[in-house]
Amino acid sequence: MEKAERLLAKLRSYDAEQLPRCFAKMAQHDSDCSSARKGGKLSEFVPGQKKYMPAYEAAAADLAVGELSEVAETSSGYHIILRTK
Repeated sequence: MEKAERLLAKLRSYDAEQLPRCFAKMAQHDSDCSSARKGGKLSEFVPGQKKYMPAYEAAAADLAVGELSEVAETSSGYHIILRTK
């Protein structure tokens, strides 16, 4: 959790123009998720579709475009979500 919180703090230091690029680089370097090689990109999130774990869905559900989530903990680890669409 400490590493995820540190990464989130760093991501929050970037402006809106830099954030998507920096998020992708950080995901490629620091993520253990299979999406890391794609810069952290996942398939489109649709609330209520139950495609993702409940903690992930809860963290992503109310994000505005360009907004970062708090750190979400699931059984597969810690996640930081950036809404891009």
